Amino acid sequence: MFPPSPPQGVTVSVSIYTMEHGPHDFIVKTSTMTLEGHFLGEALSLKALKHTDTIKVPTVMHFGEESLWHFGEDFGDGPVDMGICRSFLILEALEKDPSPYDLPAPTIFGRRMAELHSAAPRSVEAREGQFGFPSDTTLSGSMVHQRNDWTYDWIHFFRFSRIEDQLEQAKFSNQNSLLDEGLLKEWENVLEATNNLLKLFEGVDVRPVTLHGNLWNANIASVGGWPTLFDPASYYGHHEAEWGLKWCADLGPDFWKGYRQLIPKDQGFEERAILYEIYHKLVQYNQHGGKFGNNAVELMRLLVMTFTKRRELRSSANASDGTHALLGVAASIRTNLSHVPSAASRYRQRRSERRRSMLEAPQTPRRVPGASDSRGTVAQGGAIAASAPQCELVSSETDAWLDAYRKRVEDWWLVTPYAEALSTCASALGLHLASRLETAYRSWRALQPWKAQLPQRKQPSAQRPDDECSWIRDGATQLELPDLPPFPTGPSEFELPAIIPIPRLLPTWQFLQSRSPQQRAYGIAASGAPSNVAYPAETRGLGGDFEARPREALSSVATLSLGAVMGMALGGLLAVCIFRRSARRHNVRLRQISRAAISHAPES
Repeated sequence: MFPPSPPQGVTVSVSIYTMEHGPHDFIVKTSTMTLEGHFLGEALSLKALKHTDTIKVPTVMHFGEESLWHFGEDFGDGPVDMGICRSFLILEALEKDPSPYDLPAPTIFGRRMAELHSAAPRSVEAREGQFGFPSDTTLSGSMVHQRNDWTYDWIHFFRFSRIEDQLEQAKFSNQNSLLDEGLLKEWENVLEATNNLLKLFEGVDVRPVTLHGNLWNANIASVGGWPTLFDPASYYGHHEAEWGLKWCADLGPDFWKGYRQLIPKDQGFEERAILYEIYHKLVQYNQHGGKFGNNAVELMRLLVMTFTKRRELRSSANASDGTHALLGVAASIRTNLSHVPSAASRYRQRRSERRRSMLEAPQTPRRVPGASDSRGTVAQGGAIAASAPQCELVSSETDAWLDAYRKRVEDWWLVTPYAEALSTCASALGLHLASRLETAYRSWRALQPWKAQLPQRKQPSAQRPDDECSWIRDGATQLELPDLPPFPTGPSEFELPAIIPIPRLLPTWQFLQSRSPQQRAYGIAASGAPSNVAYPAETRGLGGDFEARPREALSSVATLSLGAVMGMALGGLLAVCIFRRSARRHNVRLRQISRAAISHAPES
């Protein structure tokens, strides 16, 4: 029996228990929600995945609910039952392999997922061709409810039980009514452009298969070398719907190589991938709000733009030329769409680097008692704060653009005669670069039809006009700042953060520390920078007279070199003296010990 403690809102906890003589440990999950509202869907999902015998999942040992207490008032026919229940789920505890082997081999994992999507479903309704699941489910981490009503029509199921159900939930879970209205309007545009989604599935044979339903990095692991999945929200649906969260999953080319060995890619896969991603963006929007709603709007606009362009070409092109033009546009669209679901590329790169570094210096794995759940991440007896898949911080494309801009600033820093003065006004320079970037970014964004309306960005307050660094703004034209790298053309995932990262726009501190004032002055002379530049008066007291720096730099370098040689010679001489003195003391000590030993030796 569970202790009768009153719940404070919805509370979920996970504990691990070790059986002294049992074959394995157990995971016990408890929730203040009812069984149907929480753990029933997860238990049936694990059973459905286990039935396929294709991929490893924790075994369900038991699940149910316990009544904590009953209270109420007697209205003549007995007390009204106002009982509080706690549901529970008991699972086999699986410990994932130690890092860097904690993820499955990509090719094998892809093959296993293809086998899962090819296996016969456990449910009779699914084997008869219906889409849905025996119970509703909740996405672990987000606690967002999923309807799973049975239907024979996949388009009907995904439209009403997925997209429009989340749009309906958005009315109650968010305060941004303008964005909610924008989502509804863009979704109506999608339905109109795709003929109620029918154009997305032309020529595609959709059959119900067993889906994990919540496939992202935290739910993928390797246990004993076997690909293993956790925390499912399963249902029977189109196998491509499994990849709606691949923007937050480590699925690389090797994974798709293994998957495509059994299941080839159908025509229109890229367009449907956007549709399935829209659903999971809406799920995250209902849980966290903010940028996920804007992401969903952008994806909807991208779908509308794609099918609108196709319709225009079909109606305007001739029969002979139109075929070639349509093929060219289709290829262009696929090229553009290939960039949309690739937000996990940055994560894959970091993950690979970490795996390589750990392979070079392997560590002995150890298990901390009471510090692992079924994925080895939950403390014993403590509450689990499940996190939703929020992997998108800065996309790989945005990251590469910021790195390219920093490289341009560093190259400019090498030759600008203002480097010494700018070193003391780095914050003012950063604000000026951010403002300059903000203006250019807004101008570019206004020309992108698939981008949502950009909210007013928050930037740090500018410095006072009378401070010592105001010359940066007043004489910005004299600085001759480097041009911005070109922004992407066509649909892309490029998007600056809500607050422009000013440190990413400035040279790194390693770069600045690696160059002494003499080196910077010598770099100016070697680069051919003009020596008759008119410097602002504010820079006079910060770095001296820049015009005399090149010659002074050469003499300073020679002086430093001579001083270094003399220092090394003096240090060597001092080391020899110390060594000889230590040797003499050691010899004296040995002689004293020998004399003492001889004087105390017994006479024969």
